[in-house]
Amino acid sequence: METIADCLKKHPEGICPTILAFETGIGHGCIRRILREMKKDCVVRQKYPRGPYYLVQDSTHGIKKDPKFQNITLQCRAKNPIERVKKVYEYKIATLSIESGKKSGKITGRISAEPPLTHREMCLMGDFFISLIGELFGETPDPHDIQVVTLEVNWDYPNMRLEGVSCITLEDLFGLEKVYNREDGVRHEYKVKVALTLKEFRTLLIDGFSAVSVASRIGVLEEGQGGLNEGMEKVIKGLSYLNGLLKSLEAMIDDDKKTSDAHTGD
Repeated sequence: METIADCLKKHPEGICPTILAFETGIGHGCIRRILREMKKDCVVRQKYPRGPYYLVQDSTHGIKKDPKFQNITLQCRAKNPIERVKKVYEYKIATLSIESGKKSGKITGRISAEPPLTHREMCLMGDFFISLIGELFGETPDPHDIQVVTLEVNWDYPNMRLEGVSCITLEDLFGLEKVYNREDGVRHEYKVKVALTLKEFRTLLIDGFSAVSVASRIGVLEEGQGGLNEGMEKVIKGLSYLNGLLKSLEAMIDDDKKTSDAHTGD
């Protein structure tokens, strides 16, 4: 799969499976199967069906750094009157508690996990939530009707340290973003403070989780929002500092990898 990724990097304008198979020497059927898996993992994307494939570029907040998820709250509104329910389900990867409010008509699922969940594990817990709603209340909600009310996204950089400062924090209307030292390295953390639909969540997996991307996805950066745009300019300046810091971390990681590869080659 590394050969395919390297080839995709050489074609930022996009490339079709046939040409990709020719340039890599991999069978056409195998190329299509691998591309489907890479698309599921948000490593590649298509702008339209049957269109060329593009590599999702490395970004400060991108999926390429394998984000992990924890402290997740999912919520939907029941279509029919419901009774008050409170149940806890233990799974190997996480704990899911489900609670419903008779007056509010809302069904809430809280997911806690240690270690944090991968993207696929989080999607699996979401499927469990939907399935359990059907069992408990006799109705299966549409995934588009489910909101991600709270969410914590983490990126870990092992064996790295921040010099001169132990923690950098940026808080705004949409989330809390932090970069701080841990015993085993540096953690970049983003806590979403606004409700997202599952569709918006999947989009952010590709665009990246940050105050600016979250704000743009929920449609609040429109004219007529008073001083909000001015406030967002300050947020962007703060994020640019974080971006520079995280890019430095990525560069150091790449240098360490190259050094390690060179020693391995020797």
